[in-house]
Amino acid sequence: MSVSSVSYLVSVLSAQGELLPKFLEPVCGCEGSSGKVTLRGIADVYLESYAPETLEQEDVKNRLREADICLLLVDFLDVMTVDQIREILRNLPTNAARNMHVLICRQPGRTDYKISCTKCGQKLMVQDAMAMRRARCPRCQEFFQIPGQVDLVRAELLIPANRLVRKITLGDVAIGQQALETLIRQHTNRSTVTKSTTMRLDLPPEV
Repeated sequence: MSVSSVSYLVSVLSAQGELLPKFLEPVCGCEGSSGKVTLRGIADVYLESYAPETLEQEDVKNRLREADICLLLVDFLDVMTVDQIREILRNLPTNAARNMHVLICRQPGRTDYKISCTKCGQKLMVQDAMAMRRARCPRCQEFFQIPGQVDLVRAELLIPANRLVRKITLGDVAIGQQALETLIRQHTNRSTVTKSTTMRLDLPPEV
């Protein structure tokens, strides 16, 4: 089978709309809201991005239903942003929500991320090296354990363990394409496992 005969449609979403072109343009090598990436030896990946305000449009919902994979881009994950993302997830078509994966997008050289205090909700910037340590909130003075950013994303957005959650550096083409490669392989493996699983078929009761 040639590579050109294998293709995937990936819908790219974000509550932080500015992340969409920052991810898409370097990875696809073109400007605009859509593009194509050829992963040699794997597949052609067609990416279509949608700003938050377009997700209620019926034609956008139809495209989301047609997509093989839904990719959510996140940056900061404070209380307000989590609420915005949850609103997006609630309005997604079922298949898009079921095939959701997450990329945590960072600017080059950045080693910190935003969280909210688990006690009072105060927004806090923490360093990667502080993950899983106990710290005192400067506002409420209560101690809490600082979650790692990947763990935080999974817990706050209820992303299952068999979905990809991965950090990438914006503008780094190699890292972006490696993430897509991992995403496609993981999606293909999940599809293979699902098809190989024997399921019971029952007839509906006679009326």
